[in-house]
Amino acid sequence: TPVEPEIPVEPETPVEPEIPVEPSIETISIGSGSGAINYSPTYVYHKYSMTQQIFTASEMQNKSGNITNVAFKCTSRNATRTFKVYMVNTDKTSFTNASDWVAVTEGDLVYEGEVSFTAGAWTTITFQKPFAYKKDKNVLLCVNDVTGKDQSLIAKFASETKSENRLLYVSDYYHIYDATNLSASGNLS
Repeated sequence: TPVEPEIPVEPETPVEPEIPVEPSIETISIGSGSGAINYSPTYVYHKYSMTQQIFTASEMQNKSGNITNVAFKCTSRNATRTFKVYMVNTDKTSFTNASDWVAVTEGDLVYEGEVSFTAGAWTTITFQKPFAYKKDKNVLLCVNDVTGKDQSLIAKFASETKSENRLLYVSDYYHIYDATNLSASGNLS
């Protein structure tokens, strides 16, 4: 009897396990931007500045996910700055005084680099490290302007006119701020 030839059988290709991926929050617009402010996210008239803003869980639409960028609308003049941007999940709803800074660490750093604002346009800062937003938490956005040079004309940014002490800011001509070790007294808005 003839012998059947052996036919090699390829082993089955293993199926890669599915890795759950956090959804990205596409776009959440906060506020109408009907006002203008000259110190958030930065105060370009000084060489250095620091801002911390709190956004509530309801403003974040209570959606968990990765935040990959933030955008600001410059309403008046072009400006180029060097930023270190930090984000933190927090239970804090407002600042209680001008020294009530939220502690951030180098691990909270989501972006470091140059940002160019164009008058009348939105500028998106795409993070180098996505921020994992946790549902039902408030978000702290900390922008540390470490540019080291001032601009002779102030640039203004679109804002929401509110007086809820959810913005804390400080600026100086000579003092560079360390977001991870901040003790300066700032201004509430």
